[in-house]
Amino acid sequence: FRTTALSALCLVEQREIMANEWHMLVANIAQQLTTAQAHAVSVRANLVFDQHVDTPLLLLQRGQQQLCWSARKPAPLAAALRGAGRVDLAVEVDEYAAMCARASGGSGGTDGTSHGTGGGGSGAGGGDGGRCAACAGCRLWVLCAALFVVVMAMLWPFVSEHYCCLLHATGLLLPSLCAVIRVVSIDSALDDRVQAAVDAANEAQDAVRFSHLRSGTSTASKVRMSAESHTTDGDAVVNVDSLVQSIEMTPQIGPKPLIIVSTRSARSKRLANLYGYRYRTVAIFTTHNVEGHILCTDAMPAYFLYYLARYAIAFRFPDVSNHVDTRNCVFDLKINKRDIVRSMRSAAFCNQCQSDLRHADADAALVAAHVSNDDALAAFELMLHSVGTMMQSTVCASPVVQCS
Repeated sequence: FRTTALSALCLVEQREIMANEWHMLVANIAQQLTTAQAHAVSVRANLVFDQHVDTPLLLLQRGQQQLCWSARKPAPLAAALRGAGRVDLAVEVDEYAAMCARASGGSGGTDGTSHGTGGGGSGAGGGDGGRCAACAGCRLWVLCAALFVVVMAMLWPFVSEHYCCLLHATGLLLPSLCAVIRVVSIDSALDDRVQAAVDAANEAQDAVRFSHLRSGTSTASKVRMSAESHTTDGDAVVNVDSLVQSIEMTPQIGPKPLIIVSTRSARSKRLANLYGYRYRTVAIFTTHNVEGHILCTDAMPAYFLYYLARYAIAFRFPDVSNHVDTRNCVFDLKINKRDIVRSMRSAAFCNQCQSDLRHADADAALVAAHVSNDDALAAFELMLHSVGTMMQSTVCASPVVQCS
């Protein structure tokens, strides 16, 4: 973007310089012509320009004689000057035409250099390349395009990071836009995996958009610093309940809902060795002791997608909570860590949760405000169906690990 913008600005500047030099050249010529010569050039110029003018005319006053010369037509002017006996001035015009040809790469930049005598002149140049430079409208469009590219290049880092914020803002005016859930990875090792899960979630349904903030973004840095301030036991365990509550009440983090992805061990006041935790519009899940312990590497994409769906559902239906007994349901509490394998394989809701979801009071202000409960559930079920498909043949055997 920056390279293109600089090239465009240089082109505009070069054309402006050539146009200014042309105006100075014409003014100088006008001062050196006698009244009779000016009349002869004016007559010849008018005869030529009546047929060929497609750009604004430059009007110069010399005494009572008005010369109507095109802003950028060197060849006809040189021919008119030769016809009026001012070969010396015609040479200056020829030199200007040659300069334009060199500036445009020697191909088609001007109307051609005139070498004849009398009123016509015979051109050897390459067409109409000089017209656009003299057109104020064209110059304005090129300048606006260049400025737009420069501004976009400068704002791109901000736009890419706060894309979802912009959608939230426009959603106030265009409620038909989908809701946006930001997903921030606070460890660089997770960036590519989280991005793949976000792409899969967006591809599976269109009721909710997920926007990934990589670990190098300013938002990820703020979340990471907050996570470090809520980490104990030699920087190994994150107190997720205090962390998400703190982020929930921190406006500098940006709009919610927000899902945090971490590699550190997670615990709350009640349980340790957690997969994840949610408080209102902020959730966190971790990969700690999952890969190689509960799931094999090939199943990890399903794990990321599973928790994106799990917390999107929780944001939309915050009143539907987990149940302690295992039903191979998304809302299993998973005290036995191995239960997540069953939940991911089934990738569905139990009958009770299905009924609770369909009759729940949805927090539509947070997720998919323009979508009905049934349509939102259908979208989440599409994500879970993708999880089940991924899990068909990629689950590792592993020992039972429990929350403590």
